[in-house]
Amino acid sequence: MSQLYLKVRIKHLAEEAKIIRFERNRLKARQRKLGNDDRRAALMEGLDNHHKTVVRQSARASHLAYAFMRGKSYLSTECSARNPVPDLILQRALKTLKKYHSFGTRIDDLYAWVNKGIVIEQKAVA
Repeated sequence: MSQLYLKVRIKHLAEEAKIIRFERNRLKARQRKLGNDDRRAALMEGLDNHHKTVVRQSARASHLAYAFMRGKSYLSTECSARNPVPDLILQRALKTLKKYHSFGTRIDDLYAWVNKGIVIEQKAVA
C-alpha cells in the first residue's frame, strides 16, 4: 500500500470528527429545545466517547505514521505536544505503518524517532 491510501485515511478521520461534532451539536440543540432526555444524553455521551478515544487517537497515530513514512521530524509534526506520546498511540502508529508501509519498521524505530525530537527540543530550551 502507499502513502496515498494513508492520506485518504487521514482525511476520512478528519471528516468523521466533523460529522460527530455536527451531530452532537444537533442533539444538544434538540435537548435545549425539547428538554432533557436520557436517550439523547446517552447518544451525546456515546458520540463524545467515540470522538475522544477512537477517532482522536487514530487520527494522531495516522498523522505520526504519515510523517514517519515521509521522513519528517517528530518536532515538525507535533511541535506543540507537551506530553510524551503514549504507548497506545505509538502501537497504533506502528500498526498503521505495517499496513501502509512495506519496510520492516519496529516499535524501537518509532521510540527513537520520537525521543530524537524530544532531546533536540530540550537542548534548544537549555
